[in-house]
Amino acid sequence: MESSLKKMLLVGLVLLASFNLSAQDEKYYPPIAKKIRTLNVLHNDTTFDDYNWLKNKENVDVPNYLFAENAYTTNIMRDTRLLQKKIYDELRSTSKEDFTSLATEHKGYYYYARIEKDKYFPFYCRKKGSMEAKEEIYFDVNKIVKKYFGANVLSSNLSPNQNILAYILASGGSEKGTLYIKNIETGRVTEDELLNISSFTFKSDSIIFYNAFDTKTKKSNKIYQHKLGTKANQDVLIFEEKRKNFSPSIGYSSSEEYLFIKTSSFNSSETFYKKALDDNFIRFQKSIPNVSYSLDHRKGNSFFYITTTYNAPDGCLMKSPISPTLPENWTVVIPEKKKTNYQGCFIYDDYFVVNEMKNGVTKIRIIDRNTDSTYY
Repeated sequence: MESSLKKMLLVGLVLLASFNLSAQDEKYYPPIAKKIRTLNVLHNDTTFDDYNWLKNKENVDVPNYLFAENAYTTNIMRDTRLLQKKIYDELRSTSKEDFTSLATEHKGYYYYARIEKDKYFPFYCRKKGSMEAKEEIYFDVNKIVKKYFGANVLSSNLSPNQNILAYILASGGSEKGTLYIKNIETGRVTEDELLNISSFTFKSDSIIFYNAFDTKTKKSNKIYQHKLGTKANQDVLIFEEKRKNFSPSIGYSSSEEYLFIKTSSFNSSETFYKKALDDNFIRFQKSIPNVSYSLDHRKGNSFFYITTTYNAPDGCLMKSPISPTLPENWTVVIPEKKKTNYQGCFIYDDYFVVNEMKNGVTKIRIIDRNTDSTYY
């Protein structure tokens, strides 16, 4: 009996050795992408690209080639699988896998996000009245991504009455996607599926403004008004940017009393404004070359705050009456700091909290509005 066991063990060792030897001798060759010469002409400069075909996601050869590359990588790295797992586990052990953000109160609800262990996407939650109330998960991104494989949520927002959730779902790393509307009380996702949307905001509980991407011009240059429950072909065009190098966006002021359309190029911009429930937008100041600006309004103020590069290449904060006003009549609130880039600020009753960057380093500067004292 003992002799038989020794023979079986010996045979097993021989087979294992031969297997390892053959595995070591086995060679894998990387896939070679085929070459299809493509001519490109840009700014009177001609170039040739042999691999331009890899940009075409509709070509079945593209995913086939990527699968072959992944298979090659898996094979040549297979001897390091245990090391890979060890490193992965070590890195994972140093990070907190369950996390809950600080809650923010808004219109009677406390909103926060949390991530659970072994879940890769957040749960967006709220509690009514206090943090001791029952939790309501109004947006589970994990379910969305599981249903739409490879998708990601570009943005999401709640209606003014906080009963309607709208979100943009994109795929393949795109900056545009499909806008979905969800009734939080019933959990039902409506059929208002708007395509090629890059951004949006609620006008009211039943009306949405959105920025549409034009598949022909490859620009998001139009803003539409959509009424929930209607077809996209019934939507109303409220703004169109016809300049090729400008792109518009739409959003509310901090007070939620004003709606702004800002249209920007690389180094210039202009803004249109209106009271939230008014019909017509008013241009605040026509665009000026090499001058950008954006507006904001705080509740109770009779003026706009202006973040701008007017006479301040590194940026500053100014203010102006709520009416179309020439830049020379704007008043400086936070002056420019030379060689320090002003990147905006949070405005409170007693403090300005300024976000600025110098030598590639971001800093937070606190300004006491009563004493003008500053600290970091």
